[in-house]
Amino acid sequence: MNPVIIIRLDESLNFSELYDLSLEFFMEYERYNDSFFEIEKLDKESISEYFGRYINSNERFGYIASINGSIIGYITFYIKEQPSFYKIKMIGDISGLMVSEKYRRKGIAKKLMDKAIECFRENHIEYFTLFTSEENKSALGFYSSMGMKTLQKIMIGRVEKIYSNNLKTNLVL
Repeated sequence: MNPVIIIRLDESLNFSELYDLSLEFFMEYERYNDSFFEIEKLDKESISEYFGRYINSNERFGYIASINGSIIGYITFYIKEQPSFYKIKMIGDISGLMVSEKYRRKGIAKKLMDKAIECFRENHIEYFTLFTSEENKSALGFYSSMGMKTLQKIMIGRVEKIYSNNLKTNLVL
């Protein structure tokens, strides 16, 4: 495999390739929960807008992984201030990490994560968070291998299902 190059997002990048990779990400994520995204509404303009927020920013950062000039992965992350009652005043948050399926298990995600951690260190950030589906076992395994652990569980409930279950329970009592 040719060398992987990690570079910071800038205006010169091929946003069409980022769109294709993002589409791959959303389609994969939809396998874990089909209620989140309307993939047919995902367009190049919204993806360009998303990645554009990570260009030339001191709080938001984005890097791409490239082989032979083709984008095969990306990471986006930011630094945010916590409410005053938190002990940890500033925290990092990884908002997106994607490596094209055919390039996985080759250390590319680790290189992207290493870049984020390097940036967090440079900005004196001690902790960072990220969100992934509990069903995404390979991602959970990867994050665990990086030394991460579960901080909290975010639950989702469907209002109608909960409401109808409560009705059934109340009828039995």
